[in-house]
Amino acid sequence: MTKKTTRAALLLAAAVALALLLVEGLLRIVHVPAIEIHRRAAARAESTAFFEYDAGLGWRGRPNTQGLLSGWEFTNAARLNARGFRDAEADVVKRPGVFRIVLLGDSITWGHGVGQTERYGDLLAEELRRRGLAVEVVNLAVSGYGTDQELLLWEQEGRRYCADLVLLGLYENDVRENALASQGRHPKPYFRLSAGGALVLENVPVPRVPDLPAAPVRSGLRTWLQRHSRVWAALAFVREALRRPDPASTAPPEAPAGGVELTAALVGRLAATVRRDGSAFAVIVLPDVHDSAATREAAGRSGVSATLDLAPSFRRAAASGRPLFYRLDGAHWTAAAHAVAGEAIAQWMQATALLPPSARACAQLPANRTR
Repeated sequence: MTKKTTRAALLLAAAVALALLLVEGLLRIVHVPAIEIHRRAAARAESTAFFEYDAGLGWRGRPNTQGLLSGWEFTNAARLNARGFRDAEADVVKRPGVFRIVLLGDSITWGHGVGQTERYGDLLAEELRRRGLAVEVVNLAVSGYGTDQELLLWEQEGRRYCADLVLLGLYENDVRENALASQGRHPKPYFRLSAGGALVLENVPVPRVPDLPAAPVRSGLRTWLQRHSRVWAALAFVREALRRPDPASTAPPEAPAGGVELTAALVGRLAATVRRDGSAFAVIVLPDVHDSAATREAAGRSGVSATLDLAPSFRRAAASGRPLFYRLDGAHWTAAAHAVAGEAIAQWMQATALLPPSARACAQLPANRTR
């Protein structure tokens, strides 16, 4: 290499280093949320530390667990209560005169991607209290659950909470996954429809798979760069954005044969069970990044007349430019989407007089059955 070539290479290296330093300085002055999120905690899949094996349900929340959940576009603290639900502690027996709403659902209702107080259930409670109602919302959602597991959870545990109203969050992947024996690598219970239309439970007790080993704690130059260099975090974010297609630009997944019928039967059985237990029941169709006609069809064929489709509310909010779905984190809802849902559900509940005229009175259960 000649002296001239060497000098040119050194000048180029110096220019690149100077440019990186300038960009680093600019990113320290101009706050870019996505970069700061990734700098504080590297994006990772939802930690299995929050969940544990359950022979009847496949998995459930691990009691009294707390920690951080991080994606490419969020980092939030999560805290599970003594029963393994992402909620405050709640006695099975509610206070006299209080309307109790119990939520059933999956990661959307559980709040993957948002803070504990940003979920639509918490916002619904706040909105109804502002309207003068003495309301308590108990969130029994579990991340990853299908309608089948939500039905079983209600029958095994949810009915003990003496709900005045049960709201089922029905999401588009329920129609696709209810007939499956596993969610990813995790086995789950499922139902099949018999020739006579009866629901038959399968895969219980649920097979147990070995836990994955804990991810190694990273150290060294890469970890230091991630934590201290905005440029490094920005490049990682851009690389991930280029690797993943925009969910809104991809074709919506097709509902499997029989998925709508099975989901409708599961929702219908859950509704009948909830009503026999003395609670009112309603379905909330939770919008996906795609317009899921199959989810609406399943809700319509379930026989549950009290059904709210949130898609119109989401379309109005989207028209104002509010980001409702995460681009890189599984199209989960943003805090803005939860806010839209909480307000729309509160308005619908009052317009339809969904809550009974007076709160249910609950009998005191034995001490060992309370929490």
